[in-house]
Amino acid sequence: EPQGAGVTLKLKLEADWRQRQCQPVTTERLGRTRVSGQEFDNPDETPITINTDYFGNSRNMNSPFPGPFELVEDSDAIGIWQAKSPGERERSGR
Repeated sequence: EPQGAGVTLKLKLEADWRQRQCQPVTTERLGRTRVSGQEFDNPDETPITINTDYFGNSRNMNSPFPGPFELVEDSDAIGIWQAKSPGERERSGR
């Protein structure tokens, strides 16, 4: 949802979302691609471990919050983009 000079994501999460036991995204968990049979890896061929969220914040590696944002507090809105100057946007980091 556009808000002034930025974009805010509004969402309603059920209370049990915080209690879900999720696993981190890793090369091992992703398995192999269907077409080539290759593993998912970084450009330097090291294994993938998604340990940061969309904003670069650390993930809870014991049970990361599902989706692109590591939500650590109750919130119904997340600032996605904040304009630096007219026509230019950057990630806001909440």
